[in-house]
Amino acid sequence: MPLFSILLALLVLAIIFLWLKLRDARHELAKERVRDPLTALLNRQEFLELAQREVNRSQRAQRPISMLLMDIDRLRDINRQFGQSGGDLALQYVASQIRLSIRDFDLAGRYAGEELALLLPDTSLGGAAIVAERIRKRVAESGCMVGTHPAPVSVSIAACEITEETMTLEDLLLAAEATLEHAHKKGDNLVMLYGEQADT
Repeated sequence: MPLFSILLALLVLAIIFLWLKLRDARHELAKERVRDPLTALLNRQEFLELAQREVNRSQRAQRPISMLLMDIDRLRDINRQFGQSGGDLALQYVASQIRLSIRDFDLAGRYAGEELALLLPDTSLGGAAIVAERIRKRVAESGCMVGTHPAPVSVSIAACEITEETMTLEDLLLAAEATLEHAHKKGDNLVMLYGEQADT
């Protein structure tokens, strides 16, 4: 009888162990589904879903919320000089600098191709400009290495804020895209705030 009890206890422990391993594997798989495999930032779909929730929450609470949309400058030149792997490393490098520059509850995602997006809850346009400038400086100054070769990497960043109760996430994205397009016309390695294009 004692042997049976020991075997039963071992069987129960084995079942618990296997259940925990399966739970951890499912958790990892769920995380992988919402992450961009190259940058490890949120993928576009997950970013937009979570961003929509945050915009709704901020509007209900009447709290500021801002967005940064950034583009790696001259990524095609990096790809030409260092190959596709060089461009991938540049994207990973910028993503790592973003993670070092934001709060735990900010949302960072790969919006499209070489464009990365940040949603900053409880942040006005002035606060977003500070975050954008921090990221811009980090990217330009830290330096990206492709193998043993330094690769010059910089980003252009557009900063926008929801300013009206009726503004939607789509309005915010459209404003950010227009601002980023104007920033590219002015040059590389800069931060442009929504509304500045009217003054230039």
